[in-house]
Amino acid sequence: MLQQRLTRRNFLRSTAAAGAGLMVVACAPAGVAPGGSAESGSAPVADATVIRFMSRAGAENNVQAQKTLDEDFRSENPDIQVQVEAAPDGWIDKLLAQMVAGEAVDIFEAWGNIFFNWTERDLLLDVQPFVDRDMTDEQISDYNDFQWTGLVMLGKRVGMPKYINVMTVTCNVGLFEEYGVELPPEDGNWDHDDYANMAKQLTEAARAAGNDGQWGGWKPAWNWDRFWNTIYMFDGKVVDEKYGTKCLLD
Repeated sequence: MLQQRLTRRNFLRSTAAAGAGLMVVACAPAGVAPGGSAESGSAPVADATVIRFMSRAGAENNVQAQKTLDEDFRSENPDIQVQVEAAPDGWIDKLLAQMVAGEAVDIFEAWGNIFFNWTERDLLLDVQPFVDRDMTDEQISDYNDFQWTGLVMLGKRVGMPKYINVMTVTCNVGLFEEYGVELPPEDGNWDHDDYANMAKQLTEAARAAGNDGQWGGWKPAWNWDRFWNTIYMFDGKVVDEKYGTKCLLD
């Protein structure tokens, strides 16, 4: 839910694009957009410029976001109406088709690893001029470097960072106790080698107990954004260079 007061500056900063944050569609026409979303968007006002924002936050949060925008942002900017629209199923493919047709929303959210869908077709607005105009060095320094530089693609700033995913390790205390493997130290003083050794001990203990389908460790790897951090923390690479075509995964 949106708790923070949404000023014009905050709105422009957060919606100046979308990345692990927000993006602006380069080909979006100005002026009043089609009618509000059936799920959360408020009805357009005749004299206002409507900015359509596609949100993946879920129905309840979308309603709260619309309420905050209407009450706070709109009161300070009566000539601008932000219209929250729920992201549909299959929104990635649908959004690309809408962009090509000139019917896409103005602002949307996405993960950095799928930006190629739009950057390779030059469909996103370069928001660097707005950064130069509206943001101070202190505000920019509040972002992590990898966030800030990661959203510059093919020479354009295609998005503004929104959040960072935090990957955690969870221990099944019951299995540690069942197999007689010492738990990780509570003070956090353990490293990757210790983790690997614990996982090996748990796996070997499971096999000795006849549990062939039980393993000492598990890491989600169904998508790029779930395993890249492991590769990078050991100074590895996925491709030979930025925008490279040679895969370095074994």
